[in-house]
Amino acid sequence: MTVREQVEFSMSRENHPTQDPDEVTGLCEILIKEDINVVLEIGMFGGGTMNLWSKFAKDEALLVGVDIEDRVKGRKTNKPTQKFISIIGDSTSQDTIDKVSQALNGNYVDYLFIDGNHVYDFVKADYMNYSKFVKTGGVIAFHDTYGNDHVKKAIREIALLEEKIAEFATSGKAYKMGITAFRRK
Repeated sequence: MTVREQVEFSMSRENHPTQDPDEVTGLCEILIKEDINVVLEIGMFGGGTMNLWSKFAKDEALLVGVDIEDRVKGRKTNKPTQKFISIIGDSTSQDTIDKVSQALNGNYVDYLFIDGNHVYDFVKADYMNYSKFVKTGGVIAFHDTYGNDHVKKAIREIALLEEKIAEFATSGKAYKMGITAFRRK
């Protein structure tokens, strides 16, 4: 199955990702080339993207998701040997950060996806709080990098700290959500 077919299949499910299919396919094209053993997602909503990320993670991968509410429904991983840990709490609270650290158990994150609160202070805090868990060379991606001025501002600042590797925004649509990916320095 191609990356696009995997994305389209995920989009057809009841618990589907909320990303634009064209944009998330571009990101998944990057992820399929990575060696992903540990995933951390901030802002899981219903868990659709976590399920998608699991397709590109190793069979024994650890997937950790953080959300302010318990809205995750259904299966979170595609491989029965993967481990999924859901942490419910405010991503900016020290208690939640500590729970993530405990869940990671000393493992570095290969892929961090930030799609939590889209207010500038929260986007920047999520980056500052969770990028420290990402290995050098790991992927850090953000959602809504075109459609939200707060996220855009944070991305401009983060671009000074990390290596930007890709931007995805669907052309020809009135509203572009956008995904921007960085490689951890």
